[in-house]
Amino acid sequence: MLVFDEVCRTHGIRYSLDSGTLLGAVRHGGFIPWDDDIDLIVPRPDYERLMLHPEWFESPFAIVAPGDVGSIHPYAKLVNHSWRAQEPSLEGIVDEYLWIDLFPADAVPDDPEEAERLCRRQVHLVKLYGRSFANPKGSRNAIRRVAKTMLQPFIKMVFPPRKLHDALMDGAQRISYGSTKNVANLTWPTVIKKRWVPLDDFDNLIELNFEGGNLLAIPSWDQYLSALYGDYMVLPPESGRITHSARVWSSEK
Repeated sequence: MLVFDEVCRTHGIRYSLDSGTLLGAVRHGGFIPWDDDIDLIVPRPDYERLMLHPEWFESPFAIVAPGDVGSIHPYAKLVNHSWRAQEPSLEGIVDEYLWIDLFPADAVPDDPEEAERLCRRQVHLVKLYGRSFANPKGSRNAIRRVAKTMLQPFIKMVFPPRKLHDALMDGAQRISYGSTKNVANLTWPTVIKKRWVPLDDFDNLIELNFEGGNLLAIPSWDQYLSALYGDYMVLPPESGRITHSARVWSSEK
């Protein structure tokens, strides 16, 4: 994260802590104790510029852009090739490395109902796409493992993963960036809520403490976190403290 922050500040790339990482900064001053990754959101113009300059990151760090070898998601990741990291749901699907998720911020309609419809469409596609490629054996629930194993071939036949992937990317960029007042993560939204933030937030970023470092965040973080999590300062029950269950080990010889 500190490497990414330094590269962004050097080259004028705007970004913000996002989702659970933003919540962790506000509520815990760093990682949520049971969280195990970092989520960032980058305005689409800055995101595209970042994808054009992989040389900004020196080994063992590397940008994995959508469509690259090792990528199955419609968004980018910054990975550290010194550390293999494998989620059960992607075992045998893709070899993962310790990562940061980099979501592009795309334009959403100014009309709240239209914005909700677009988000609902994208969430629906995310669910179908995830079910079409995820390893059924990665499910924690035995009944779900059996159901997913039986249903996955049918889902792949009716909804080819590549078409779903492309539909997610196309839907995210349906509206020109900067032509509306709000933006959101539309490539991988997982809940249907008012996830959007003012476009101008990315021109007025603030700093929040994260594990002793000052990292960038949107100034409307309270409104954003409230829309996502409700009373976000209240800890969830232990049953709701979910991780990626990833195994991580050194890949250096």
